[in-house]
Amino acid sequence: MTAKAPDKKYDVAISFLVQDLTLAQAIRDKLSEGLEVFFFPHNQEELAGTDGLESMRTPFLHESRVNLVLYREKWGNTPGPELRLQRSKRPA
Repeated sequence: MTAKAPDKKYDVAISFLVQDLTLAQAIRDKLSEGLEVFFFPHNQEELAGTDGLESMRTPFLHESRVNLVLYREKWGNTPGPELRLQRSKRPA
């Protein structure tokens, strides 16, 4: 059922705040039934031993067809993947 673009590792990458972990997991569980999903708590082993900032940016910027953001007011202003994703979109 997966119709993943040949140059993309993931169909969907999910970004969320820690208070939305349960919701994000539920969404990941459903999407994973037919799609390849990047979900940080699940994919931590892939990032071990790498440059953390670059490794967190890559799935969202280059390896996924769609980025799903569970947005709250503080998304992008807290440490973690959300902040890294936001910073990755800023010009150098």
